[in-house]
Amino acid sequence: MVRGFADIQVGEEVPPITNLMTQEIINRYAQVTGDHNPIHVDPEFAKNTQFGGTIAHGVISVSYIFQALVNWLGTGTLRGTKMRVTFLNPVRPGDTVTAKGKVLDKRQENGRGVAACELWIENQQQQRCILIEADVAL
Repeated sequence: MVRGFADIQVGEEVPPITNLMTQEIINRYAQVTGDHNPIHVDPEFAKNTQFGGTIAHGVISVSYIFQALVNWLGTGTLRGTKMRVTFLNPVRPGDTVTAKGKVLDKRQENGRGVAACELWIENQQQQRCILIEADVAL
């Protein structure tokens, strides 16, 4: 169901989605993008870093936010949406991550509705890994 400006309420929560991060997902992303940084794909290398093991590319987790927004508002919402992304903690293979969010404000801007949202990815310990301030186009 596509929802419009009038349907969205301040304080409303973005319906969460949950995914299991695996090394296979990380490796597939590396294959598709060509980003073979050893911190992502080489467990032997990564265990000797500050992270103590491989970590997911940040964009993988950010894509879960996109999925949550599309599930909530429809595909048109990605066009014109602006995001400021802050990476707080790494996402690791074996983490169960959940994309969540809430509407902080809404306004009209250039003839289009915009919902100011706080979005985030949290792990199974409810530790925020990624924080996103977004102006979501409606």
